Amino acid sequence: MPVEMLSTVASFRRRGENWRTWATLEPGKRGHRAYALRQAAMWDSLAEHAEKAFAIARAKFIPGPQVAV
Repeated sequence: MPVEMLSTVASFRRRGENWRTWATLEPGKRGHRAYALRQAAMWDSLAEHAEKAFAIARAKFIPGPQVAV
């Protein structure tokens, strides 16, 4: 599960970076830039929220006893 958690956060961060890059592609189009920056902020917020939620989940997770098979 920790791999999926890290992957999710990395994916959200990458999407934010993509939107920030796209915001610079059309310098004369302020509306496009504003939309792209708003999307970047949304993905950044999702990444932050996921990191916090996953940290709480990891802190509460207590593995059960190891059973030899």
